[in-house]
Amino acid sequence: MTVWTPEELAKRNTDDVKTIRENAAKRNRSDIVAMCDVELKNRKPIRAKPGGDGSERREGQYVSEFHFVCPKEQGVTRDADGMMWTGTWVVAEENAIDAQTHGSLVALHISKSEQSYLQGEIRGWRKSPRQKEYVEGQVAKTAFGIDQFRPNGNPVPWQGDATGEKGYRWAELPPSAP
Repeated sequence: MTVWTPEELAKRNTDDVKTIRENAAKRNRSDIVAMCDVELKNRKPIRAKPGGDGSERREGQYVSEFHFVCPKEQGVTRDADGMMWTGTWVVAEENAIDAQTHGSLVALHISKSEQSYLQGEIRGWRKSPRQKEYVEGQVAKTAFGIDQFRPNGNPVPWQGDATGEKGYRWAELPPSAP
């Protein structure tokens, strides 16, 4: 059993410290909860860094879930092998590469308040010409890029902190292999 000390908590990533705190609270370990609270408070929040194309990057993190408002599968295409392509939404190239590497989720919603109606693990991406318009007649600002995904039957709620008709849920990058 691990003995939790401030030094031990400092070695853990933020999600781990939050989980340790939750478990300690369930076990009425107020001493550990207090140590976790101090550790979390002392950590500097990771700031978003806007890219040159208006995209967002966060140091040490990747987008684990992409959520888009996309009524009626607008711009979505289906391949014979069951794979699908989003045709309306665009993400920064670095985020797309990370998403494929880490098996991020893409989820399409009718609205932010509803569960996704189509979702799956991102398996690839490509630069491709975009439709000139997307949701409710809004003009597309980016000229290329779509994600390939394998759909699953597991609807998910809206996640993320991006504005407008898309939401990004961020996660810490896993530790590098030695």
